[in-house]
Amino acid sequence: LVGSANAGKSTLFNTLLESDYCKSKVPDAIHKATISPWPGTTLNLLKFPIINPTPYRMFRRQERLNEASRQTESELSQDEVKRLQHFSRQGYLMGRVGRTFRSDVRSRRDEIEFDPDRLAFGENEEGQMTIKAPSRLADEFTVNELKDAHWLFDTPGIMKEHDILSLLTEQEVMSVVPSQAVVPRTFVLKPSMSLFVGGLARIDFLQGETSCWFSVVASSQVPVHITSLEKADSVYEKHAGHVLLGVPLGGSERMKEFPALIPQVFRLEGRGFLEAAADIKLSSAGWVAVTAAEGDEVLLRVHGPEAVAFSVRTPPLLPHIVSLKGERIQKSAAYKPMKPPGLLDGGLSIHGAERLHVKKKVKKMKKMKK
Repeated sequence: LVGSANAGKSTLFNTLLESDYCKSKVPDAIHKATISPWPGTTLNLLKFPIINPTPYRMFRRQERLNEASRQTESELSQDEVKRLQHFSRQGYLMGRVGRTFRSDVRSRRDEIEFDPDRLAFGENEEGQMTIKAPSRLADEFTVNELKDAHWLFDTPGIMKEHDILSLLTEQEVMSVVPSQAVVPRTFVLKPSMSLFVGGLARIDFLQGETSCWFSVVASSQVPVHITSLEKADSVYEKHAGHVLLGVPLGGSERMKEFPALIPQVFRLEGRGFLEAAADIKLSSAGWVAVTAAEGDEVLLRVHGPEAVAFSVRTPPLLPHIVSLKGERIQKSAAYKPMKPPGLLDGGLSIHGAERLHVKKKVKKMKKMKK
């Protein structure tokens, strides 16, 4: 697994470590990768041996998957339901990653262990099956178990050049790097209005025939503030380093160390009210998707630290992101954020999935009735 810092490599590594992709006895013997918003936390080259997909193993795995697909929510353990509810709050899409083979599960201690790896490699030269007590120690892998094995490696994240995280304190990084699924926040701006993404970036809407939508894809811990173009300079001067803009945080003393915001101008051509024209990339802080009327020439001025390469991305990563918004908030440029429902597949009943999704809404309705 190779990629930029905070791309999710360690999360994927840990998930595969607990799945059928990994040899059954390994998860108990190998340390999980460290998950942290701070870049470079995976210091060692972690690895685990990939399971040998013998026909027997694939048959057993398919049996487990078939059984899981028929399960209803009432048949799941309390721990599993809590786990699914937790993940449904963390992300958009979710499946149940399980393990068919576990080294610590035995019906009887004197039961003959059927090990597909050993049978496939013919470890016992005399052709005899052996009785083996369960083991969790990584150094007890035999030569044949690791013979011709394939390995999955987790690597330290690659540090990007001109990364905005390098300008931030540890507390600020914790705010900027999202720990939960990002819910886009959409705002409608008229020409001569400005949008602040914390104190890290400012986007001025200089020219355009009609209003445009700006969908901010960034951590919920980073505030978004809308103001008029004529007030933008005074807002930044007064509130940068304070609660209104959130990041950086530390008052005037912090802002003395933080670099000034340098402007650069971008021109975009609208593609219609349902499709973003481009993304304004804000380094590791996220991006802002701009949606404008078809054929409308939009002039934007983007302010950011000189050491950070803010840029335009075309085509946009999520072209229809503007549709992920709720009703417009009265007397405001903002729309209510709307998180898409998670996709619960691979084992939950339809009613179970619905219950997990609407749980929060039911609670809100009860509070409103009270």
